Amino acid sequence: MLLGLPRSNETYRHGTQTFQLLRQRLSSPDQLVALSDPTALAIITLAHAAEGSGDTKSFEAHVQGLRALVEARGGLTSLKSDLREMRTKICRVDSAFAFLEDRPPMFFKESISWDRYLVDQDEPLDTGPLSIQLQKIRLLEPRLVNVWLDMRQFALMCNRNQKSNTRIDQSTYGKITVSMQYRLLHLSFAECSLNNALRMGLLVVMTKLMFGWHPNNKAQRRALVPF
Repeated sequence: MLLGLPRSNETYRHGTQTFQLLRQRLSSPDQLVALSDPTALAIITLAHAAEGSGDTKSFEAHVQGLRALVEARGGLTSLKSDLREMRTKICRVDSAFAFLEDRPPMFFKESISWDRYLVDQDEPLDTGPLSIQLQKIRLLEPRLVNVWLDMRQFALMCNRNQKSNTRIDQSTYGKITVSMQYRLLHLSFAECSLNNALRMGLLVVMTKLMFGWHPNNKAQRRALVPF
């Protein structure tokens, strides 16, 4: 997320070129061109540019345009693309806008899975003391607990990879972070509840992982408001 960062002349020039390209593709009588991967990438680029300049109205317009394109291609779950990361890129735009506007994401409203995404092969039942302690807190929503456990497992995975000097596959990294981010965004709790405190804390971590930290981002600042 780059909300609040200044726009350079080079960024403006690239944005203008991308916008012109998008207009050409959308005006094409050939639906294969209008709904193609390059068109989707142009919308994604413009959406991030609008986000970066703080233009919320344009950001929302591009998000809605992206949704229309995805729906015209049969929906996100059945989307076929030559780019392996296309779904992840679309989800990043969707989740960024959802977090910025404090609203549920557009996609996976009905089909989201609340099960654990990551399971440690060494501790398949999560018998560690932290997991047992967290699961004993009855006030916490079980779906939120699953996200917390996935976050903990993801951190352990990253630590192991760092020690072995290896990198997590980009596609795997994207799927893990998107899964956690979407589940958090689809949850909602009373503002001063323990559940919401944990949810907002996890959202701050996830947002930093996916978009980086930017002090001028109002959504990130909102998430840090003390309970």
